[in-house]
Amino acid sequence: LASTTKPACFLYVAQTVENDAPAEEAGKAIRHYTKPRSCKFCSNTTAAAAAKNQHYERCGAGCPYVDEEGAQFGALDVAYAVVCIGDTNLLLDRQTTTAKDCNAAGQKLDKALGVLGGTCLIERCEANEAEGLELAIDPWTERFAAALKAKYAS
Repeated sequence: LASTTKPACFLYVAQTVENDAPAEEAGKAIRHYTKPRSCKFCSNTTAAAAAKNQHYERCGAGCPYVDEEGAQFGALDVAYAVVCIGDTNLLLDRQTTTAKDCNAAGQKLDKALGVLGGTCLIERCEANEAEGLELAIDPWTERFAAALKAKYAS
């Protein structure tokens, strides 16, 4: 990520399993993006930005959040999209829950990517396996393709 100089777009698919936890395969990536980071030059932190529900605020030095590998966030032209997959059948209150209630891992990832300075290409897709994933994913895929074409077509 840190070495790219051209605009990039990443598609993340995050499944939420029981207790609002990500599936094992996605857990490491979600923990990477949600861990607290600080600006090298001021007191801005990703945790403070997340608490205010906003993107990071840049200081005069550009406020690059830096992780232990030296990757800087917010300085890149990175767009992203998130597909959340959950199942209300795994929740205790199955009668009144919706896709928003069973997709905590993807929601958390979407918020973290925004706080780090990524540009959300399209609103996240929240699919509920109990209702049928295709009901949410198929129309979202068409909107995603149109958004990609609009942003990157020459």
